[in-house]
Amino acid sequence: MRMSELDDARPADGPRARARGLALTLLMMIMATACAGPAVPLLTGRGGLGTVADGMVGCYTSFALGQLVVDHAYGTAIVENGRPTPVMWPPGFTARQSGSDVEVLNKQGNVAARTGSRYQIEGGYGGRNPSSFVACGYVLDK
Repeated sequence: MRMSELDDARPADGPRARARGLALTLLMMIMATACAGPAVPLLTGRGGLGTVADGMVGCYTSFALGQLVVDHAYGTAIVENGRPTPVMWPPGFTARQSGSDVEVLNKQGNVAARTGSRYQIEGGYGGRNPSSFVACGYVLDK
């Protein structure tokens, strides 16, 4: 093959090449979003603990121990003593669907908890409308 024939065999940089690149980029973005799962509404707040510029003033000195379950109104609930109670996660936490479960993400975007598992969550019962468990500290797998 002569050099000029090789040049002719190379794909041209033009509108078609740019369109293919754009389509590939769009496909990758759609796949990444689909893998992450859709966002789920999540109850967040401070539960009356007050605030300072960088977060809560304090945290309850207690914890809840039980299975984290899906709550269709508030995102998640913890089942303690046979009774599910919505969990109010700290401000900045989010949730996403993962199969039939809900994953709770901390402010850094890391999974802090997932429904279907048992956890010990630092916090206390409080809040109004709804009455909830206010998570304000650690989350331990149990």
